[in-house]
Amino acid sequence: MSKEFKPGSALLSLLFYTALFTFIGMRFNYTYEWFSLSGYFGSIAEGWITTVILSVVSLFFSLIFGLILFFMKESKITTLRYISKVFNEVMFGSPLLVLVVILYYIVGRAFYVNDKFIAAVIILTLYNSAYISEIYRGGIESIPDGQWKAAEVFGFSEFQTYRYIVLPQVLKNILPPLTGQLALLVKSTALLSYMAVNEFFNTMMGVNANTFAYIEGYLVLALGYLIITIPISLSIKYMEQKLQVIE
Repeated sequence: MSKEFKPGSALLSLLFYTALFTFIGMRFNYTYEWFSLSGYFGSIAEGWITTVILSVVSLFFSLIFGLILFFMKESKITTLRYISKVFNEVMFGSPLLVLVVILYYIVGRAFYVNDKFIAAVIILTLYNSAYISEIYRGGIESIPDGQWKAAEVFGFSEFQTYRYIVLPQVLKNILPPLTGQLALLVKSTALLSYMAVNEFFNTMMGVNANTFAYIEGYLVLALGYLIITIPISLSIKYMEQKLQVIE
């Protein structure tokens, strides 16, 4: 299960990287050559945007498929429960890098999925939906049993119980872990470089290889990911505050 993502921690991480690379530069008399990256600004920006799009699209489908997995696990149909259980265990027990290799180079080729972007979205969706389904489960289980019984007494249908009583509370409860999972999703896009997707990490590795400006490149890489994850955290914290005001 993912942990809550904190923007303060991200800023501290950036400061740590900056201090570390500054120390290395001073220790080995390294001269920073930021201008060497200027000719690759277009490629870097394109890779960064690709990472953002991959993250947003994958999150959208992960939220939907994760909800489907949750209802399958709670279903009265035994087959659906076992399918969701096996799926989650496979996702939880497999490193994402292994899944990238197997699902793209073996399964993807078998089903003629040749578009790397589509394959990347499918892989990230499958992997993250398992974790998101558990986030949903944790949110549902946080609802006191008395509220379920009260809804039954007042004649609420199962749909009405979820719509008017459960989901508004669940949304507030799942926002912190969902923030952490989204941050992990963004960072996990780096592993897509193994299937040659031109996302941010893969692009920066190419830039580093051409310019030999490794320290500058890795600082840009760290900053680029933080530019994505910090606004995510701040936006969801804002949503949490709004939900508390509504209550």
